Amino acid sequence: MGSIGSGKTTLARILGRALKLPVLLESPEDNPFLARMKHDAARWCFPNQLWFLSEAYSTSAKLNEHGGVMDHSVEEVALVHSPEFAKLGWLKDEDSSLLDQVHHRMMATIVAPDLFVVLSTPPSVLIDRVRERSRPGDSIPTTEYLSAVSQRRESVLGRIPLPACYVDSHALDFRTGQGRAQVVKLVEEAMERNREGAC
Repeated sequence: MGSIGSGKTTLARILGRALKLPVLLESPEDNPFLARMKHDAARWCFPNQLWFLSEAYSTSAKLNEHGGVMDHSVEEVALVHSPEFAKLGWLKDEDSSLLDQVHHRMMATIVAPDLFVVLSTPPSVLIDRVRERSRPGDSIPTTEYLSAVSQRRESVLGRIPLPACYVDSHALDFRTGQGRAQVVKLVEEAMERNREGAC
């Protein structure tokens, strides 16, 4: 879990290689509503979120069947971003209600991941990273939005017992060899603690 530019995809690839697991990546470039949402968020937010929810559910089902590492989650779409979009007025009450229904029905058929790796990064760093990478589908987020999303994510993790490992992706640069070794160790230790707690 983490905001745009926090390093979710990079970390998923690192963990996949280190743990010898399949890597299941989100493909936002396949979302036909994302570019339209940039021009008219209120018109296209609902189908955009439904697409991301469906994508995350499909990937989670594959994860349940074969194992692996994901760079996105149903929880992030349904419990973090969709409520924040509703707060911004981009989702109507009936849109949010339907997304909630779909989310609950999805979660009844899949098992939550063994561990959520939560990446925390200062908003100013995230904005710089998004600007630097210049991906076609990216929009430059505002500091206010990133702060609100971070607070909502923390709220979700505070009220729902999701097994989580927190990584400061600004202080710990896992693009370096030393950083990669450190983050893999952190995640492996968190997975071990989670297994011991489940016994």
